[in-house]
Amino acid sequence: MNAKVLMVIRILFGLFLLAMGLNKFLDFMPPVELSGDAATYMMAIMGIVQIKQKYPNDIYVFTQNIDDMFEKAGIKKNEIIHLHGYLLEIRCRKCEKLYEIGYQKQDDFLDDCISCGGKLRPHIVFFGENAPMYEVLNYELNTCDLIVVIGTSSNVLDVTYFAQLVDKSILNNLEPSDAIDDTYFTKVIYAPATQAIAEITEYIEYFIENN
Repeated sequence: MNAKVLMVIRILFGLFLLAMGLNKFLDFMPPVELSGDAATYMMAIMGIVQIKQKYPNDIYVFTQNIDDMFEKAGIKKNEIIHLHGYLLEIRCRKCEKLYEIGYQKQDDFLDDCISCGGKLRPHIVFFGENAPMYEVLNYELNTCDLIVVIGTSSNVLDVTYFAQLVDKSILNNLEPSDAIDDTYFTKVIYAPATQAIAEITEYIEYFIENN
């Protein structure tokens, strides 16, 4: 087996949870018990985590989410790249030192960086800012064999372009998007990720085992 699979994922429920926590600018929400639709979405995320952990050296997971839904599902920090930052961390504006803040409010954590005295900011990419992890994404795009895109409108990332870089590709969205030309994808599934994840992981496993 030497196939390389890249997954780019945006799980809408993760963003919904994030929005619930932002009733004041970057006030972090407390841990919650997942039930109903939340638990269903977590099952979809767990499907991604399980296939990643089964083939840790063959699958690269990128997410546009800035929350910790994947981490709650069991993925390790070094097994996923948050393209737009990570809400549970803050960063020094001056020396770039990272701090794990968890669900604390930033105002209750630290006023200044303990290393250099610089001001602290959320470790997320705001509109108009550069996204450093895009460089990692671009590198992996040019070296992978299969790309899997789950849950994105493509208004931020041009996934149609991504599909043109590989021989095999999967697109899973709720419905067609004007920003995506799905004819470039090998396999297109218009359904909730919760319904599509079994078919997607089966395809990935077959692809890895036979390439």
